[in-house]
Amino acid sequence: FDDYLASFKSGQRRNIRRERRSMQNQAIVVETISGEELPESYIPLMYRYYARTNARFGPWGCKYLNDAFFQGIYETYKHRLIFSAAFQIGNQSDPIGMAMLLKKGQALLGRYWGSRQAVRDLHFNVCFYRPIEWAITNRYQNFDPGMGAEHKARRGFESVGVYSLHRFYDERLDGLMRTHIDTINQAEQEYIDALNAFIPLARKE
Repeated sequence: FDDYLASFKSGQRRNIRRERRSMQNQAIVVETISGEELPESYIPLMYRYYARTNARFGPWGCKYLNDAFFQGIYETYKHRLIFSAAFQIGNQSDPIGMAMLLKKGQALLGRYWGSRQAVRDLHFNVCFYRPIEWAITNRYQNFDPGMGAEHKARRGFESVGVYSLHRFYDERLDGLMRTHIDTINQAEQEYIDALNAFIPLARKE
């Protein structure tokens, strides 16, 4: 983790260290739990936290999944699951926040997270710092934390474009997309370039 920190400018190194200390100052510990050790009771709780996170963003949230999805992932792909979970010290059976990650090959993939209540710096520790530590310790080559914006660039994650396949059954909407897709793609690439320019990496000698 110190090597990860060393890649940043000094100001961002101080910021990450401060965000990590914030957990200790709030009597919170963040742990990683493999799927084989994961209590099944955490699965409906993960769904509730996921739903709460999406509810904060109103109609622009990404609440695509239901509770059956989370239960199915647990039952079918438990061996691929890694949970990053936060606990108040002294009550380490009741997570106050969790992130669900999947491992495959040499990749760790993060996507869904949530918490019982707003806690300062909890998101960064549960979704980024603890999984990064786990990936380094277990010699994983890649960690993809999922879609995001400036807060992920600030922590060293490079944005990349992806392909998406959609079919629009409404002919009017299909016509609009076909007319403007090149402009949309150009705008998305400009946003990706702007995010990557925002990464606060130290200048290499």
